Amino acid sequence: MKRRFWYNITDALGLLMLLGVTVFVLVRWQSIPAQVPAHFGAGGEITAYGNKASGLVSLLVFIWIMAVAMEVLGFFPQSWNLPRRTPRAYQAAADTLAVLRAGLNAFLAYLLLCTALCRGLGPWLLPALIALVVGTLAYLLIQSFRR
Repeated sequence: MKRRFWYNITDALGLLMLLGVTVFVLVRWQSIPAQVPAHFGAGGEITAYGNKASGLVSLLVFIWIMAVAMEVLGFFPQSWNLPRRTPRAYQAAADTLAVLRAGLNAFLAYLLLCTALCRGLGPWLLPALIALVVGTLAYLLIQSFRR
């Protein structure tokens, strides 16, 4: 399976978002309040606060572990559990993974930014995230079973 050019663009954009928000947090560390949001409700409102050091550092570590793991997964298509092992199914899975990687990197960067700025996520975020995941998985299934 050949890696498409737009995979590199989506990967670069996603990683640039994560890198940008990481640099933002590190540069502004001193001005971030001691208590930052530790939990958000379904409507995007802040429901609990926690320690800045443990909250932001653990979120940064989690974000980068997820980004690296998803990037590595993209290079091993033989490990993907697909209903049909055809070139079209693998290409559809790779397309889906590229879109999910970019979308989840954008979501995680936004989550980190809102946490650092002590702002709510907004009521639109959860429906948008669900639409991203369900939409890309529906695309994968449709493309996998087309002849």
